Amino acid sequence: MPARASHHSSPRSLALASLLVAATTVDAGCGGDPSAGTDGGTTQTSSNTTDSDATLASPTETATTAPTSGPGTTTLVTTTEPVTTTATTEPVTTTTTTSEGTTTTEDTTTAASTTTTTSEDTTAATTDSETTGAPVCVRWEQTYGGAAADFATGIVHLSAGGFAIAGRIASKGAGGDDMWLLRLDEEGALLWDRTYGTAGTESANGLALAPDGGFLLFGTSYTQATSLDWWIVRTDSEGVALWDKTFSTMDADHAFAAVAVQAGGFAVAGTRDRVAQGTGRFWLIRLADDGSVVWEKIYGDLGSEQLAYGLVEFPGDGFALAGTASDDFWLVRTDLDGHLLWDQSYDFGAGQYDRATSIVRMPDDGLALGGWTSSGQSSDYWLVRTDSEGEAMWTNHYDRGTSDLAEDVAVLADGGLVLVGSSQSQGDGDLWIVRTDPAGAIVWERSYGGPEYDAGHGVVALPDADLAFVGRTSSMGAGADDAWALRTGPEGQLTCE
Repeated sequence: MPARASHHSSPRSLALASLLVAATTVDAGCGGDPSAGTDGGTTQTSSNTTDSDATLASPTETATTAPTSGPGTTTLVTTTEPVTTTATTEPVTTTTTTSEGTTTTEDTTTAASTTTTTSEDTTAATTDSETTGAPVCVRWEQTYGGAAADFATGIVHLSAGGFAIAGRIASKGAGGDDMWLLRLDEEGALLWDRTYGTAGTESANGLALAPDGGFLLFGTSYTQATSLDWWIVRTDSEGVALWDKTFSTMDADHAFAAVAVQAGGFAVAGTRDRVAQGTGRFWLIRLADDGSVVWEKIYGDLGSEQLAYGLVEFPGDGFALAGTASDDFWLVRTDLDGHLLWDQSYDFGAGQYDRATSIVRMPDDGLALGGWTSSGQSSDYWLVRTDSEGEAMWTNHYDRGTSDLAEDVAVLADGGLVLVGSSQSQGDGDLWIVRTDPAGAIVWERSYGGPEYDAGHGVVALPDADLAFVGRTSSMGAGADDAWALRTGPEGQLTCE
């Protein structure tokens, strides 16, 4: 991939690069020119087995109905090192800063410091519907974290109210970096948070909401005894771990997306066989409610780079995965059992590196792929809208600065879309939001941030047409990086006018 203008990794590259720098796998994390790679084989904890795959013509799929030992299979490894679940009770200080002054109170329920940052030009004025008859306006931004580097990667809105956020925390936990789950109320106040980890390094790349109100966190685990592995943690609605699973090959593996399947259980997508930069294949695993493997599929060519970052379900009909393959956006459509139905690639132009980081299903059963395209020292947000067969209906790119990296996309009630990521047109990077109409034209765009590096990693559209975003900030908060959440109005505003 052409060189980027910044030393900061894109959020979905962190698990491939700076987040897990201790890994022995050579992995720059930003893609690159495809290089020859060989399949390192599939392993389980008790013995090494060699994957019997030969080099496959792209696209391909490889399936096993259940993990067993022997050639040509992938083995599920349940972690033998106990997962540490921390439900913190020690007192911490919660600082709320307003234009009238600073109030400090003591909170004894959580251990992640929560800083609410507001000012006259960004603070929402809450309107009481009981006295005025107008809807209550709740707009806010908050940071969460400690002295070390902590950040948020995904967000879901709960039907009972409030939010759940996934991320990575180094400020507390079992050691190194840990998976992190935070529960917020509608106003962004921290209700509780939990960490999940071992003495190694773990990170959550996002979360899915389970039908029972619990959560499925997915991401990456690294210990000195293993390479980079998928790590999946299932919790109840209070964040208590119910089970956890590790999925491993001999090479670097990263779980980047998951959905709760309508028929029950979950589907998780990501990348496996990443021997080095320029290698890797799509990996889709279907799990039962208890975490046991129903089936798994592999899509791609051992000799090039295929990295899966997004996943959606077509209830009763199958799945769609999005990512990058041979420097282009790549879309893979499967049936309910993971069998390949069709695939499509989308190329911004010669000499470009294109990465689809997210995908949403549209009201007409078409799809929208969000991501970025890069050439030389610059990159732009890129959005591709397809019909139900993957044929491109339109594409559009959005350029604000020298390095614009879209990380997530959400569909709105009118069929428009919202992209969020980072833009380096001011300071060291800002969170940048782009709202489009159903045809991809910009309706509005806004940026938030300070003098240091700030970025958006996730977005969710709310029932009242508001929007909620999560990411990271180095400009505010308690540490080097803090998790950052914002709730804005339908036009991205933090005010209620």
